[in-house]
Amino acid sequence: MNSLNRKVVLQGIKVTKHFGGVRALQSLDFELHEGEILGLIGPNGSGKTTLFNVISGIFPPTSGDVLVEGESICGLPSHVVAAHGLLRSFQNLRLFKRLPVLTNVKIGAHLGVKTALFDTLTRSPVFRRLERETGEKALRWLAFVGLQHRANELARNLPYGEQKLLEIARALAGNPKVLLLDEPAAGLNPPEVAALADVVRRIREEGIMIFIVEHNMRLVMDICDRVIVINFGEKVAEGTPAQIQQNPAVQEAYLGT
Repeated sequence: MNSLNRKVVLQGIKVTKHFGGVRALQSLDFELHEGEILGLIGPNGSGKTTLFNVISGIFPPTSGDVLVEGESICGLPSHVVAAHGLLRSFQNLRLFKRLPVLTNVKIGAHLGVKTALFDTLTRSPVFRRLERETGEKALRWLAFVGLQHRANELARNLPYGEQKLLEIARALAGNPKVLLLDEPAAGLNPPEVAALADVVRRIREEGIMIFIVEHNMRLVMDICDRVIVINFGEKVAEGTPAQIQQNPAVQEAYLGT
């Protein structure tokens, strides 16, 4: 997909993050364009998850800036970043495992729902209408990832691959502009990876942009429009999947000289 002339939805400008003397990220620039799936790859410890943590408000950057549609979100807490349309999944699942599957997704759907205290306490018609709409939205996203038949089961009873899809459904229920996926294929078998790839493509068709960190190179090369490669917190390459596969700097980062 040609990103020229496409609107920049998410942008990082010289994003830098230091932990004491450790330079986790160093002057990293990136752009995610409208309608795009952008991949981020690199060896273990290269700074990929740190970048996602900075973008999503878990860590403030040491310097640099992150913009959503031209508006800075640096220094904002995670829930405010989410309200700006940036939602994510995590490398280590963060589900409410003792709650039903549907409730997990309803929690995500409540992100954009605002009710007056009076309506909540009295369970007014307004409150009941919003609860019904939230439940309908949650069921829609469960069906989207193929888990509608699991709605009343406890999240902890789902197989690992379905727990991954549940976390994605919960994020989608929050109406994201951009979905950050942190190693969604980790621990999945080949059929589960293929199902995940289908879900990611359909998310893009919903008008949601995707920024994905992943070690499964087959998945990255299959679904991404562009790929950024980082090593030791710095960008070493950027381009289409075909360009990245042929890049000597990428081969050195992964295989050594």
